[in-house]
Amino acid sequence: MTQKQRPPAVPAQCKPLAPDGGWGWVVVLGVALANMTTQSLVSTFGLLFGEALHAMGQATTGAALVMNFMSATTNLSGLITGPIMKYFSFRQVALAGAILFSVGLLLASMATNVTHLLLTYSLLSGLGLGLTGPASFVALSTYFTTRRGQAVGLALVGTGMGQMLMPQVVRAFLDWFGFSGAMLLIAALSLHAVLGAALYRPLTGPSKPLKEPELRSLRRLSNAEMGSELGVEVIAAEVLEDNETKDRKLELEELEASTCLGRFAAAWHLRLFRDSSFVNIVAGLAAFNVANINFSMVLPFLLMDHGLTRSEAALCMSVTAAADIVARLLVPFIRLKHMGAKNTLMTAMVALAFTRSLLAMQSTLNEFLAVSVAAGLVRGAAILNLNLVIAEHCCDETLPAALGINMVAKGVVILTIGPLLGWLRDETGSFSLCVHVQSALLVAAALSWAVELIFRHYQHHR
Repeated sequence: MTQKQRPPAVPAQCKPLAPDGGWGWVVVLGVALANMTTQSLVSTFGLLFGEALHAMGQATTGAALVMNFMSATTNLSGLITGPIMKYFSFRQVALAGAILFSVGLLLASMATNVTHLLLTYSLLSGLGLGLTGPASFVALSTYFTTRRGQAVGLALVGTGMGQMLMPQVVRAFLDWFGFSGAMLLIAALSLHAVLGAALYRPLTGPSKPLKEPELRSLRRLSNAEMGSELGVEVIAAEVLEDNETKDRKLELEELEASTCLGRFAAAWHLRLFRDSSFVNIVAGLAAFNVANINFSMVLPFLLMDHGLTRSEAALCMSVTAAADIVARLLVPFIRLKHMGAKNTLMTAMVALAFTRSLLAMQSTLNEFLAVSVAAGLVRGAAILNLNLVIAEHCCDETLPAALGINMVAKGVVILTIGPLLGWLRDETGSFSLCVHVQSALLVAAALSWAVELIFRHYQHHR
């Protein structure tokens, strides 16, 4: 075999030692600050753009188009996130994303039609979120292993704080300065994400030997991506096993990787699709995401359609966010060890479907506030485990690519199912029916995971 030139590689037998603390807590603070001033704004979309879209002559379908295109851009950016993080640090990627997000909001302040919003808020801000989110999670995963759940929970408190405060901030800005002035001020607030991303210092320091299961993961990875930075050393480790069959397999796979299609598959870790559990996880997370995004969009409209004022609707959203924060702080410490992230999320999805459908059937402010507390607690438990499900299933080396694939799948589902939910609302005139359909999506995702769990349990006992 002819050896191709490859870039210098890190030792295959070692990996950076995650401190599970130290500067990692500063990274947690940075992620929380970035989430507070970027991710939390997604839940205020209906409140922020509702009157502006109405003035543009757009109904729920127009709002769904802007929101779903923004979310699709965020998730389809996963096509470039994985490869980008091979060549740039997670701090550089997060900084670029934070700047793009703020620029999108700034340009959206001058919007007079839906097309302008699609090109600014949906495209630029969506791409910014798509770069910042995965880079932030990879930063946390780099600094934490045994305490990763606690670190993610504390970092996501920033999103919860933003979701609690931003509805009141947006309402005040709209009342005082109108749509354009409010967008300018929110664009300025979002620049705090640049400061947060600047704290994502790449991990340096001592390394530790990899354990045997981790070495096997790296060997499987090398089979999937010959020619990567780990390729030469891992191939050497495999040859030392002196297994003629495996040597032939490696030769065939290196020949495959020398083709354009092989290099593409290696860069994107497309062999992850051979894992049926991973595919099922991605499908379930995509269903959860489209239901969650569309619920955030219709919630203010739902509340005001049931007789609440804009101030009362903002209060309900803030109460939900406050309960969300409590859940994100407590769940990492009270979650049963034997459940794991996937089973915890599966349970939370069913509970979230129930509480949201219950919310759509209330009629008074006190009833809305009471159910909002329950919905917020369940939402916090669910969102805390979204990326942890991927991290629990994949090794660290494939995590960026797995996150990218997950984002692309969510983007495809949003582009196909998201507009249908907006159309359903306009055709039926019922926000409550739209919420019930979203709840059905959550239950369907949980059922698909439950069926797989039962099937694998049955296989194991056979």
